[in-house]
Amino acid sequence: MRSHLFPDVLALAREWDPAAQLDQRLASGRHPLSRFRINLGDDKLALDALSAAAALAFDQASGEAVAEAVQPYLFAHDAQPVRGALHAVARLEPEVRPVIGLVWLANHADPGVRTDLAHFICQLPAPPARLVERLASDANPTVREAIALNLGRIALTNRDLD
Repeated sequence: MRSHLFPDVLALAREWDPAAQLDQRLASGRHPLSRFRINLGDDKLALDALSAAAALAFDQASGEAVAEAVQPYLFAHDAQPVRGALHAVARLEPEVRPVIGLVWLANHADPGVRTDLAHFICQLPAPPARLVERLASDANPTVREAIALNLGRIALTNRDLD
């Protein structure tokens, strides 16, 4: 079932271009205000589709396709697309998730991005130690708290396994 739905959901995320669709509608407008554009966060649909595609990824190739589609959002200056992209990457099952370089997000200006990164890396089987150290010493207390709580969860899980 996943293999049948995955291509359509990924295509929705890749083909969504809200600016072009809006421009086509308003191009024929003769009203003086028709040249103004309002951004209502149109990337949200594409990010939601990417998140759904990540949940549907069923093999290494589909995981790599999602990772490739997520890349432009990870490099966005705005925090919302980056956080949406991190959410999509987190929905990839570990066995289909390719290696994605996220270290540079530890220096993102938005503390919400760094907090989401902290949550994500602590869910990895082996969180990168230097990145954990970097986020544990972050200037924002919310980021430090996210690392501490997630590392505490890891410690409790490991203790239960012993």
